[in-house]
Amino acid sequence: QAIAAKTGYPVDGVISLDPVVLSSILSVTGGINVEGIDVNADNAVQLLLSETYLRFPGDQAPADAFFAATSAAVFQKLVAGEWDLMRMLEVFGEAGEQQRLYAWFAREEEEQVARELGIDGTMKADNTETTEIGIFLNDAAVSKLEYYLSTSISVSCDPSARTVSTSITMTNSVDRDDLTYHILGLRSPRYGGER
Repeated sequence: QAIAAKTGYPVDGVISLDPVVLSSILSVTGGINVEGIDVNADNAVQLLLSETYLRFPGDQAPADAFFAATSAAVFQKLVAGEWDLMRMLEVFGEAGEQQRLYAWFAREEEEQVARELGIDGTMKADNTETTEIGIFLNDAAVSKLEYYLSTSISVSCDPSARTVSTSITMTNSVDRDDLTYHILGLRSPRYGGER
């Protein structure tokens, strides 16, 4: 309802995926050209999560326009259907397993399929079938620094003590000092950074 109120159009569903999935999609469909820039499986992640913010250091509108044009071009490639269906199903299967693909549908029958595929994004309310563990990182600065962040998570279980222990190791690999305002974070000045 919120999307319909904002856009003026009813929404049948929403599909969310990240640039890693987009890169995998392009490995099946082939690359695209957006505003004279080749976007392909090899460069999509770096281009969309880093380079675009470096190309447009000021106003966010040009970066948003580039992202919108990229999304539209990928969508056109998908609906053209000139790609291998089995390879694409593998891409979406892996994306679901890696929790990089989520979907919501207005019609209950379709939403049920999303639930069955595990791409509805809902965490289980109990651990009758399986125990889910979540570690969530929240970038309060609204930055794009996650591109430079790598994480590894360790989970161990002691059934006799009925305990689960988790730990996360994070490594920041920023190797440059020319990061833009949008990469550093919209709230960065509030925390002592410069605009």
